[in-house]
Amino acid sequence: MPVSEQRLSKRSWTASSGVVLIVIVATIVGAIVAAGLTTGVVRQILVPVVVIVGALLAVRLNRTRGVRQNEARVAAVRAAWAPTWNGASFEPEGEPDGQSVGLALPQGWQLWAVRARLRFPVSGTQVSAETWVLESAPGSTRSPAFREVVWAGASTGSARVSIPLGQSIDPLLVKPAWADVDGEGADGTAWMPAVRERVARHHDLVSTLTIGDDRVVFLAVDDPRPEKMVERAQLVRDVAAIVRR
Repeated sequence: MPVSEQRLSKRSWTASSGVVLIVIVATIVGAIVAAGLTTGVVRQILVPVVVIVGALLAVRLNRTRGVRQNEARVAAVRAAWAPTWNGASFEPEGEPDGQSVGLALPQGWQLWAVRARLRFPVSGTQVSAETWVLESAPGSTRSPAFREVVWAGASTGSARVSIPLGQSIDPLLVKPAWADVDGEGADGTAWMPAVRERVARHHDLVSTLTIGDDRVVFLAVDDPRPEKMVERAQLVRDVAAIVRR
């Protein structure tokens, strides 16, 4: 099936990033089990065979279902989607928006690239949807990662607020580097109750909506599907409209 005809899954990045790791762990466990259940010549033959098969499987899966393949799939799906939305444009790679990165980039990460960017209007508001390719910042031991980001401009004034969505044992996955507490510096603003009410109606994976620096930025750990992108864009547009009142 051509990559442009393939559908994206809800956990596209999670699955593509973890597929090789799963095979490696399974290979190690298989080798240990084989070593424990066999002896002599059988062990000497079987354990290397398990390791070789596991290594070959890991290489194959990385080529067919790894992150590079998923990057190509996301780009192809978005390029195919762009003509279906009036006013949408697609960029395979783009320059990062400095204000959005400064506002929403989680602690321990640095932005390496922006991929598969779509720009499209939502009820009169220009929205950008893109994939951030992240690498660990100096001093961090995190593996490279991908984040799905939707953002728009808004007149936020001096307020800054970070609103988490979903549940995570590691809040640093999506929490902006500057945010110490939920809603810091914004609960006194007139628009904050309406923003929280609108965010409460949105259901998503582990993610954060961040407002400030004349931006509304939604950052999620996964789910690059076009239909979810549109839902996030509508949320960003609605929040931007509330803030501008």
